[in-house]
Amino acid sequence: MKKFMRGLCAAMAASMVLTGCGNSVCEDFVDAFVNISEKGQACGDDFGTITDSERDEAIDECKEEETFDDCSSDDRKAIADFRECTSDMPTCNANDPEAFQAAYLGCLFSLSAAVSDECFPTTSESIRRKIASMTTSHY
Repeated sequence: MKKFMRGLCAAMAASMVLTGCGNSVCEDFVDAFVNISEKGQACGDDFGTITDSERDEAIDECKEEETFDDCSSDDRKAIADFRECTSDMPTCNANDPEAFQAAYLGCLFSLSAAVSDECFPTTSESIRRKIASMTTSHY
């Protein structure tokens, strides 16, 4: 899962860039996965730690790619809501991981339903298909 989290952060964050008041969309998106990483650690090695330098690198890469420009204000809000959703998730309990898993999937599906495909420019995959593949590859 450690590789999954890093790959997910790098791949999806690299496809996004926007700045604005408060957190940039890149910061919101990367921080959502930092939240997931931190809250999921108690459930085992699947959730690796994302260091501050890895976080900063992912945000910088996201901003440098400049492919998040097509996101509407609604898309930006959806990504900020995703970060907030992951912040509100329970910390995983190894004896009862289902609550964490349900919250994690709920956050992903909420993002998928709220953000436009234009916000995540792709050549062959929509954000909905990407999220579906992320969730099926994880659980």
